[in-house]
Amino acid sequence: MQRDLMAPLSAAGLLSIIVSVGTIVSSLWTPALLRLMGTGKLVFVSIALTAVASFGYGFSTTFWMMCLFAVPMGIGAGAIDVAMNNFAAIYLESKHTSWLHASWGVGACLGPALFSISVVTGVGWRGAYDMVALLLAVIAAMMLVTLPIWKKMEKRGESQQVSAVKDISLRAALKVPGMKLSFWVFFFYSSLEISTSLWCGTYLVARGF
Repeated sequence: MQRDLMAPLSAAGLLSIIVSVGTIVSSLWTPALLRLMGTGKLVFVSIALTAVASFGYGFSTTFWMMCLFAVPMGIGAGAIDVAMNNFAAIYLESKHTSWLHASWGVGACLGPALFSISVVTGVGWRGAYDMVALLLAVIAAMMLVTLPIWKKMEKRGESQQVSAVKDISLRAALKVPGMKLSFWVFFFYSSLEISTSLWCGTYLVARGF
């Protein structure tokens, strides 16, 4: 990617920052969007955004084009994380939340493998993003078809007062005992995860692997 886009190796850091900022902003706005759109519609829009972003990555001819598509990538990723976890926590059992996170782990493991296969078979890194975009488009279509089911689940929860969770502001949430510690732990964990992944990739490239 670096050679094709004629970008410096450090450009990966800037791309990561754009995605991260988009994720944070959309995460903070997700509660309001959930009240406006509902879980099903918001998840559909989020998946559609990531599909468009992946497709745009594959067709980008310059690094700045990738930066442009990194915006919807971050926004879509942040919204779907909060929306899905919120839905599972309110309407489903704890085991379903575990399955949700396990599925994310499977996808996180298969992503690099798919990328490697694409490069080894001669399709290139652009082909990998195209395949991911196609998979996301299929999932988005499935979400669109199943929207009535999502609405039915939420209405059933409202009738049973399952979703009667107190809506508090971010400032009020930070006053909850243990919340500040959880915030900082998550902050440092995320920073370590992103920094390590970027460092490992650039280190292996520098070492010729």
